[in-house]
Amino acid sequence: MSYIEFDNSKPLDVIPIGRIAIDFNPTDMNKPLSESSNFNKYVGGSPANIAVGLARLGAKCGFIARVSDDQFGDYVENYIKADGIDVSHVFRCEHGENLGLTFTEILSPTQSSILMYRDGVADLQLVSPYINDETVAIQFFALNRHFLGQNRLNNDFHVCLRFKLTLHSTHSRRPRPSRRPKRSSDRRCRRSVPARV
Repeated sequence: MSYIEFDNSKPLDVIPIGRIAIDFNPTDMNKPLSESSNFNKYVGGSPANIAVGLARLGAKCGFIARVSDDQFGDYVENYIKADGIDVSHVFRCEHGENLGLTFTEILSPTQSSILMYRDGVADLQLVSPYINDETVAIQFFALNRHFLGQNRLNNDFHVCLRFKLTLHSTHSRRPRPSRRPKRSSDRRCRRSVPARV
């Protein structure tokens, strides 16, 4: 098995793009979310988690995203910055968009679900003018399928042309439209996930 080798002359190795949010996981588990009262707060979003994980393994990472212009935006930006991630391309929203929030429901060691607030959130406001030729030269981009499916950047081909780079993605297929259930009037959606205990 071969490993990825980074060119040390480049200023950054990887720049994940897209979702950065906050996860609230209950400390009083084994009960419905409606009965949980205490939560621990974590940075969420797979691109953000990829950046943090790679940075802690020694990679030189940046991050491209938009975040809310409030205390939650401060929290996620300061969190990834503390791990040495370049935040020069993390932009604040200008029209009051909120950061995405996820609440975990842990009913038992084998049964859990999440409640996501994703309608019009900050990270979906990232558009191509925020990603330009002045973006630092890097070797790999990391994108997630849901970001490409919902965001106005449209698709990986558009991003490739913008940067004149070969896109390395964990998803070789063209992004598909989101299969998330239609949000109800209270802007919530729900899906099952493996238990995290």
